[in-house]
Amino acid sequence: MIQLKDISKKFGSKIVLKNINLSIDSNSVYCLLGKNGAGKSTMLNILLDLVKATKGDVLIFDKTYEKSPIEIKKIIGCMIENVPIIENLTTQDYLIFISLLYELPLQIASERINDLLKFFFANEEIANKSINTFSTGMKKKIAICASLLNNPKLLIWDEPFAGLDPISSQKVIDFIKFYISSDRIILISSHDLFYVDQIATHIGILDNCQLVYNGSYSDFTDAKNKRIENEVRNYLNYDVTDTSILSWMTQ
Repeated sequence: MIQLKDISKKFGSKIVLKNINLSIDSNSVYCLLGKNGAGKSTMLNILLDLVKATKGDVLIFDKTYEKSPIEIKKIIGCMIENVPIIENLTTQDYLIFISLLYELPLQIASERINDLLKFFFANEEIANKSINTFSTGMKKKIAICASLLNNPKLLIWDEPFAGLDPISSQKVIDFIKFYISSDRIILISSHDLFYVDQIATHIGILDNCQLVYNGSYSDFTDAKNKRIENEVRNYLNYDVTDTSILSWMTQ
């Protein structure tokens, strides 16, 4: 289980998160939703210890960063938006570098890299090509592979579907359904409700610095009788936009 207890975050005088309380059990795919700037990435960064909360506590499998920072980070895999990949390396060299950070034996690292590249890429020659020659979507898939090398118990992905083609997105969905288990948690922030609908077991919606919904996905959509996009808009208080302000476009 991971827990956020009374988490608040301020940047200067700006409040980004306010009294967030959240528990996520193992065997969950928890999808975090909200408008741009709602605080989703900040919340993930607090969970990753990249940003310190102004107030509150974080527990990850009953451990805290204050007492067990290395132990926690060894069981986390993450892919954050705009991930800083070392682009002058080949795919193989970059993934070996990441595996060394986790102190994986070279043979185990090589086997895992080969398996991940075969799963996420159709072109097996990708391993020996320089990353700076790749498209945005291909770099995203390399970042996804890097996040999985340590076989993490807590997997955190920020916008994993952004920039991916439909086949690659389906590969990610297939992987998530395969990977989730009784001793793992997958936490995803995404705007792609089409894909969220296929993977989420639980969702949270951030708005106005607070968690306005937190619960099972089946309850949220009333066992699929409601459309996710309509329900999300309801929680975010979306009003139909008055297009009369654009009247100059029809003149």
